Amino acid sequence: MSNKEIKDLNYVFRKFIDGRPINFGNIHAWLDNNFVYQLNADYEWFALWRIACDMRLFESGMAKVSKFVIQMNNWFPYAPHACKASEVNRYRRGYLGAKVYKEWNRKEFFDSMMEKKHCKQSLAGYDRLDDLCCKLEAGLHDVLLVA
Repeated sequence: MSNKEIKDLNYVFRKFIDGRPINFGNIHAWLDNNFVYQLNADYEWFALWRIACDMRLFESGMAKVSKFVIQMNNWFPYAPHACKASEVNRYRRGYLGAKVYKEWNRKEFFDSMMEKKHCKQSLAGYDRLDDLCCKLEAGLHDVLLVA
């Protein structure tokens, strides 16, 4: 996919940060090489949604999971795990969706999870999302803006 196609297919992310243009070609390439093809499960797309929210990358009113899912499936139609709203929402609902990544606490998550025994969340899922968010935050920060 060309840089122009990537830019043209962006309709959820801000185009500028502090007056500087975002380099969507760099973001797409980094995600393609460092995130998308390392996905082990559909719910792991939540990590990207969480970090995009925390980094304030969404255009105003565009952080809705349904819009994010369309964006990711347009950008990565051949991803090994498709981005699905139900799976992003699995962890968006509750503790991890309510707290910015830097405030996550494994014990608080566990306590929250135990209160809602019917939820499909797990400590293994928490650990995987914590690892992905750490990598996404550092990687996206490095490639975000046009040099």
